[in-house]
Amino acid sequence: MADKAQCMTRSVSRKVLMASPLPPPPGGIATWTEIIVKNGLPGGFQPVIVNTTKRNGGRSGLARVVVELFRTARVLGAMVSRTLTAGPALVHVNCSLSPNGIFRDWLCGVIGKVAGKPLVTQYHGDIPDYVARYSSKKSSLRALHSLSKLSNVNITLNAGSLDYVARLSPKRHCVLLPNFIEDSVFDSDRGELRANTPVRGLYVGHLLLSKGFEHIRDVAAVVPEVEFRLLGPDIGKVTDIHPDLPDNVRFLSPVDRSGVFEEMRRSDFLFFPSYSEGFPITVLEAMAVGLPVVATRVGAIPAMVVEGKGGFLAAKDDSDALASAVRKVAENGAMRKEMGAFNRERSKSLYSYSVVVQELAGLYETTLK
Repeated sequence: MADKAQCMTRSVSRKVLMASPLPPPPGGIATWTEIIVKNGLPGGFQPVIVNTTKRNGGRSGLARVVVELFRTARVLGAMVSRTLTAGPALVHVNCSLSPNGIFRDWLCGVIGKVAGKPLVTQYHGDIPDYVARYSSKKSSLRALHSLSKLSNVNITLNAGSLDYVARLSPKRHCVLLPNFIEDSVFDSDRGELRANTPVRGLYVGHLLLSKGFEHIRDVAAVVPEVEFRLLGPDIGKVTDIHPDLPDNVRFLSPVDRSGVFEEMRRSDFLFFPSYSEGFPITVLEAMAVGLPVVATRVGAIPAMVVEGKGGFLAAKDDSDALASAVRKVAENGAMRKEMGAFNRERSKSLYSYSVVVQELAGLYETTLK
């Protein structure tokens, strides 16, 4: 009986209350959370999720504000309830770095601290870019600063974010921890490179200006020998705004995550000209599949993609350099194969789930001491 009681105590004491989104929609933090739930955590830690997923359903104006207020109330109510009933050992807040969501994330952290729980906050985005973009929103920045000081551990995804939060909260444990990809992705080989004619460059993500859509348009116009295949949920909006896109730009129908991997396997390289990123899952997925990457030097991408070995990088405002990089990749099939193999091995050794969650569990252990 004593052993059983000890096991029950250990089980309760290893619960991690996570304020984090779950799919749908997939992508970003939601995919991160889904993988955690599906695969579990080492060290006996058990995730308990408070779902913070945003679902506005196309609403705008006052209706959107009302929906957001109700969602925030639901999330905070669930945080209080599960803090009291689940008996977590610690609280983990996944912060999306949005100017309004930061208040909800801060309140989730406050709830955990008031309950006497250690707080781990993970910032899924680029903090310096967030601060620069929303410099006029002083209350949002104060919430970010307060959250970092409230947290026992601050986890960031790239070096710039780590430097910022370490200066902000020098007395807190601030660490760099990459995103991960499931080990199962490495179970299947991409096989021989397809002899695509023309060479296919794939973009996956929201088709927004902030994600570099103008770069896609401009590069496609000057590299007509490459087919640019775009996979994202904003096709209708983009074609309405840009009806005069080059003929070598092709929009693909939205697919689930397994469909994304299949499109990657049909492609020759990933084209990812974003203006701002934390640690982009799309780039990691492409590397794991065995694709070379042509991207901008933002967020963690320079740490992920080794220049000249795994792909080519350019400044975020340099379409000419991106076009030159695309030509290099498109003209050399042997180089594409070498780069793809390099990326696959690099992602497996550094960013596979089994590697990264061990580090995360280690941070939990440190927090509980």
